[in-house]
Amino acid sequence: MSFELYNLGPNSELIINNLTLVGPTLKEMGLETLPMVSSYPYPPQFLSWMRELFKNPRPFMDKAIAELQRTGYSGYNLDFEPTDDATSQDASDYAKFLTTFANELHRHGKKLTVDVASWNPLWNWTLISESNVDKVYLMSTYTANDASFKKELFFATRDISISKLGVGLESDTKPPLTEAQLEMRFKLLEELDIQEIDIWRTPIPDSWWPHLLKFRNLP
Repeated sequence: MSFELYNLGPNSELIINNLTLVGPTLKEMGLETLPMVSSYPYPPQFLSWMRELFKNPRPFMDKAIAELQRTGYSGYNLDFEPTDDATSQDASDYAKFLTTFANELHRHGKKLTVDVASWNPLWNWTLISESNVDKVYLMSTYTANDASFKKELFFATRDISISKLGVGLESDTKPPLTEAQLEMRFKLLEELDIQEIDIWRTPIPDSWWPHLLKFRNLP
């Protein structure tokens, strides 16, 4: 389970912002804990800070490892969403950084997951899938538009390894998902042999639970 806890700052700094405070409770429950390095509140300098990180990842990684040793959490989730359009070089550098960071975490028995979408060139899904990250969480399926959901999901299954792909569903779309829309989504996920779904935001609506329980029990 991922929860917003950190930010990226200038000069490859991992900033403890305590955006949410649920980590210890989740850990006590025996759940996997993947604190998020969040882009919130989306500073305009964020892409520049990312480029600094790509050039010099060591300060960030050293603090990240120290934090895991302090907290005992399972790893990290990176949710880097710059407000400026990245370049193809940024996309390549990001994928290389993901492998560098994942390798460092794996040396310590920890995991790295990353959030991706289609609204910024930063996310080259093929390169990110080929990196050493453990999971790739798809945000562009956060939609009540059925055609958009299908399009993004099909592109993702083309470009991202099924073994790494986690398909994102948003629990409070506007308008809310109808029963027919839920049935369509979960049927399609089963047909495409999706192994993991990842829900943005709690609480989860009651109408979702029968579908989630069925999905969990698929062979």
